[in-house]
Amino acid sequence: MENMNYILHPAIYLLNSGAFNRENKSFGYKDWITKPVADVIESFDEERRNIGKKMGINLTPAYEQFNKWYSSSGKDIYEVLSKSKPHSNIDNSYFKLSVPRLNGLIEEDVPFGLVPLCYLGSLLKIEMPTTSCIIELISKINNKNYFDYLKYVSSLKNFLE
Repeated sequence: MENMNYILHPAIYLLNSGAFNRENKSFGYKDWITKPVADVIESFDEERRNIGKKMGINLTPAYEQFNKWYSSSGKDIYEVLSKSKPHSNIDNSYFKLSVPRLNGLIEEDVPFGLVPLCYLGSLLKIEMPTTSCIIELISKINNKNYFDYLKYVSSLKNFLE
């Protein structure tokens, strides 16, 4: 639950999908993470941490993880990724997001990150409006029902019992 990939990529993909499809070129994270996109990421991260609280796990807020990993000093996702050298360096190809790369990340992050997390939230009776909305909208954009992956995570229910 501390994997940061599924915290960032789906919101970036969803909230920039028009530009991704129109531009079809690589951009740095700094280009895609505007304040409104960062606010959605923060909302999702709060839902993730609420699951942790309910399970007795103190999950690190995403912005703190990024501060630690990238020697940044932001007080929220927007500030961290604006100040993080790797994320704000447009010439750093590892931290560039192209349409094919982001499509590949989405095929991992949504079915194997967001869907299990959303399911876990429902089992714990935690509302997950941001998470479920992201899954629903990306499903519409990609013409694929990512909630179909629930068949692979139904064992979470046994884990909680």
